[in-house]
Amino acid sequence: MWTQLGLYTMAVLGGWLFHSIHFPLPWILGPLSVLLTVKAWKKKQPKLPSLFRNTAYVALGCHFGLSLSLGTFQKTAPLLLPYMACLLLLIAAAAGMGAVLARMMREKPITGVLGAVPGGLAEMVAASENLKANTSQIALMHTVRLLAVVFTVPSVISWWFVADFQGVHSQTAAVDGAWYTILGYVIAGLLGWLMNRWLPVAFIIVPMLVVAAGGAVGIDWLVLPEQIIFASQLVIGIHLTRTTSIEDIVKGAKYLGWYILLSLLVIAASFGLGILFSYMTHIPVQTAILCFAPGGLPEMVITGTAVGGDPELITAFQFVRLLTIIIGVPLGLKWLQHRGMVRGEVTAS
Repeated sequence: MWTQLGLYTMAVLGGWLFHSIHFPLPWILGPLSVLLTVKAWKKKQPKLPSLFRNTAYVALGCHFGLSLSLGTFQKTAPLLLPYMACLLLLIAAAAGMGAVLARMMREKPITGVLGAVPGGLAEMVAASENLKANTSQIALMHTVRLLAVVFTVPSVISWWFVADFQGVHSQTAAVDGAWYTILGYVIAGLLGWLMNRWLPVAFIIVPMLVVAAGGAVGIDWLVLPEQIIFASQLVIGIHLTRTTSIEDIVKGAKYLGWYILLSLLVIAASFGLGILFSYMTHIPVQTAILCFAPGGLPEMVITGTAVGGDPELITAFQFVRLLTIIIGVPLGLKWLQHRGMVRGEVTAS
């Protein structure tokens, strides 16, 4: 039987091992790799307290907020139109590939579309229940995509841009700023908790915006020590293990190869559109690619910071991508369903 101490010990060892071999995102991918291996052997895993997970998200949100400013929004506004054009192409490409895969699986197209579009796992599963799609298959498709993204995108980007890829490092000394701004971080976290019911990834977005707004009005924030940032990444690695079901992977083994291929094609499409976006707007290519990469916001911002990308633009556009997919795709599918253009029920195998 696992214990909490054993869980965190193995997570730290995994992070230390990946850090030692200079692997991308070591404090996320190290714990994820080690704990998934153990999870396949020992089915039960201690529950990660939600307080730990949410606190980790708040810490990363505050850290990202330190790099945001009014200039972020000034830089983002003129790029929004070409970004949305490329994002809609990405969504359409993913939806089309998902529909083709659904036909091969003898599922209705809506299952393939919800499983292929690069939105959040929890949000797409919730949408699938409302739209009467095959929830278990959608959860597995997003699990495979998540694993594919967190292992391939940082590795490819770090190889491509040959950076010192060890994770997020504070840009200034941890003693900068007034000590009492710690209270501001606490307030930012509480606001994230209050908004969590209505706003996707509120534990990251709200603290990030609060810290950014505080910086814009002249608050001299205390910079979080890098040990806190690494610990937060480690907790996220543990959390990703919790959301990955070995049983679901085994159940869907029949189509696992197709799910992996679909994930890689969506990643490739995001890279291609990122390069196009860079060509259209003249922003650095690593920043442009990570604005579209279909991974979690914290992982992509951490990756961008490590390869010399622009974390401000990556944060802003990843948020736009997330909101567009989480809100727009289910509403669009619901509208099509009402018009009789798509159906959600699963066919008999």
